[in-house]
Amino acid sequence: MAWISGAIPRYLRERVGQYDPRVRPWYRKAKAQGRAAWSEIYLDFSSQLPTITASLPVYNNKMGNQLVGVCGTDLLLSEELRQFLQSLQIGRSGEAFVVDRAGVLISSSMDETVSVGLTGLIAKDSEALKAFESRHPLVRDTAQYLNQRFGKLNQIETAQQLNFKLAGEPQFLEVLPFGDRYGLDWLIVLVVPEIDFMQEVLCQYPPDYPALFVSPGPDYSDRHPL
Repeated sequence: MAWISGAIPRYLRERVGQYDPRVRPWYRKAKAQGRAAWSEIYLDFSSQLPTITASLPVYNNKMGNQLVGVCGTDLLLSEELRQFLQSLQIGRSGEAFVVDRAGVLISSSMDETVSVGLTGLIAKDSEALKAFESRHPLVRDTAQYLNQRFGKLNQIETAQQLNFKLAGEPQFLEVLPFGDRYGLDWLIVLVVPEIDFMQEVLCQYPPDYPALFVSPGPDYSDRHPL
């Protein structure tokens, strides 16, 4: 069963062959850590959409804490997150995107399929899209800039405020680490053209505002001396 684009839950009835949850990344991670955990970003087995799973191992205390299985809840990271990012007002024309530490593009405020080779609901040859492979220059060039500056994305441990150029135009760049104690570890990236701020400043003042600083003072030449 899947929730897609906020619609009524629907069942994915497509036959996809044998499915063994024990080999899936979410199962293996919870089993290895022995506690509640988030999985890495992966493509869902049936829908082939970027997915993250919250999983919890279940043990039988009467049998020496023997592992019984792993409970998991899947979150499809596609339309809902993109719509949220699009609802943000980032300057006049700024954009936002989210990546994990491996550079996988989780979502962005731009219209873009976040899996390579996705041609329909079921696409067997799809794989998660890396940000530096994005067809949008803003996402692609920003990801490449961050990789070059920090070496690897996992080197970004604190919020960063940077400046760089995109197609020759100055940009303000902010990177915000986002995570929790269960293993969620993402980067939220905001990019705003510098000209957005300049336009905002100019709109707040009249066109002749700079003249106030250079205009001559009053003329006292025709006044009689005391």
